[in-house]
Amino acid sequence: MRAYYLALLIFLTNCHGRSPTSPDYYEDASLDVLETSQKDELEIEATQDGHIDESDAVVQPTICQEGWACNDLLDDLGLCHGLCIPQEQELTCPMPPTLGLCQLVPQGGYINAPLSCDRILVEPVDYPEFVRAHSQAHVAIKVTNRSYFNLALPFSYKSPPDIWEILDSNFQDLTEITLGPKESKILEATMVPQKATLFEGGGPMLTVAIGDSCEFSVFTTVLFDEDQGSQCGDFFFPPSYCIGDCGTIGQFYSGGKC
Repeated sequence: MRAYYLALLIFLTNCHGRSPTSPDYYEDASLDVLETSQKDELEIEATQDGHIDESDAVVQPTICQEGWACNDLLDDLGLCHGLCIPQEQELTCPMPPTLGLCQLVPQGGYINAPLSCDRILVEPVDYPEFVRAHSQAHVAIKVTNRSYFNLALPFSYKSPPDIWEILDSNFQDLTEITLGPKESKILEATMVPQKATLFEGGGPMLTVAIGDSCEFSVFTTVLFDEDQGSQCGDFFFPPSYCIGDCGTIGQFYSGGKC
């Protein structure tokens, strides 16, 4: 409509500045204005259509710059025939990190709680919440006879041999534990972990079996030692790691970021 108003204004202005003219002149001028207005309107629509529809635009094959990625398959020369799109992704953690590790969903941790087995009570009295690989750790377990009778119970222990090494203990040669009425004894050991269990969520460091049905484990998490390639705050991580056998099913990573 702006084209019509503009053409009409120019036509009337010229009329006031012109000497009396025959009616044929006005008729011819009106036709010229109408044709001009229609032409202008078509040009405006064509221009607007050009801005809205870019599907007919020719995209020249190119190599996307660093930090950008092609939204189409590359050709044999590695050129992009689509659009280069910026790939800016911010790393976020949905919850506070635990031991320097971000968990996408809440993880159920191990709980070192007392265990009541028939006539005895087994309690963890000293253990590390976490320990670095190749560092010494102390563990102590208290065994109490809750009855008023003397007890002589079979005893055994175990520890994951591929992770933990027992340097010293007061039960290493023990096969039976004897307890008087209401008596308590402390089982102690100094241990060293040989590898981290952080990505597995931790695990048992020592398990004792007393009697026929009482088995008790002390759990902890082994962190990576300071010889690793990456550091996030007070925690260290290797540049790559596999949980179980390395393969193509996603149980590994080749890099992490703080």
